[in-house]
Amino acid sequence: VFVNSQKICGILSEALFTKNGFVGLVLGVGVNIAQQDLDHVGQPATSLTRLHIQTNEDALLQDILNRFFQSYEKLLQYGFETIRGTYLQFFPYIGKTVQIKNAAQEVTGAVQTISPEGKLVLKTPEGFTEISIGDMMV
Repeated sequence: VFVNSQKICGILSEALFTKNGFVGLVLGVGVNIAQQDLDHVGQPATSLTRLHIQTNEDALLQDILNRFFQSYEKLLQYGFETIRGTYLQFFPYIGKTVQIKNAAQEVTGAVQTISPEGKLVLKTPEGFTEISIGDMMV
């Protein structure tokens, strides 16, 4: 999540699979609240404190959880398409060239969209490809 082209929040997700298929998803969310020195992050970053925004950590956590669970049941019932429009509205990588690395492959291409199933759609020299998991570098 970015504010003025500076990272203020990160979301890490990890899918859990067994031999029978998908089991679940673990999400981790980190918000830069009170950090002053963010030079070590390796990319432009900011915090709520640096933006002169005061917040109560417990209230912020509760707000994040409330927003998450507002759409959770619909998401479980109807899938990613339920939130796709909103996701695309805030997704900053459309048209940008990115590199995706995962255990199976390394792919570089221009981001086209996010599919209705939630996959990243890239245009590569070989054509269009959909990526469902990996680390993205811009």
